[in-house]
Amino acid sequence: MPLSLPSRPPGPRTPRSAHRLPASRARHLGAEDARRVSALLADGTHAVASSAALVLVDDEGVRQRYVWHEVDHASFDADTATLTVRFVDGTRPQLALVTAGQHGAGFLTAVRERIEWSIIHLEQSVLSDGTRVRVTLRRDPDGAVFSQVTTLGTPRLTEQDRAKI
Repeated sequence: MPLSLPSRPPGPRTPRSAHRLPASRARHLGAEDARRVSALLADGTHAVASSAALVLVDDEGVRQRYVWHEVDHASFDADTATLTVRFVDGTRPQLALVTAGQHGAGFLTAVRERIEWSIIHLEQSVLSDGTRVRVTLRRDPDGAVFSQVTTLGTPRLTEQDRAKI
């Protein structure tokens, strides 16, 4: 039986954020961002978890756009109300988004769901020199499947390591 993968990330399963995205900001988002949950940030910007990406938007337009398959993982610190986003590209600085007031659990749930949706399968291994390697089968916003290989450290590959990967 062929494997059937959903073509779009799931919509939010929890109630939308208590803070609605103002029309003056929503107008800057494209059709790929129609399914979304937002949170107001401390700097006045909105963070939007759409089907396609994590988008930072203000009244002037989209400031940043991070497609979900570029995100390694995210974590939320309730004490500081900070969502920290770490990227697959280890040279890219992590993103710290400080939420303002009531961010709503729906936004955080949507971020988690979208990251998980982009990951189809993940395998990890440790090479002979101690370097950790992760091979991830992921999908982009259009549902195209591709692989990512990431390392923690600079590997010195042996023939055995090459076979392991």
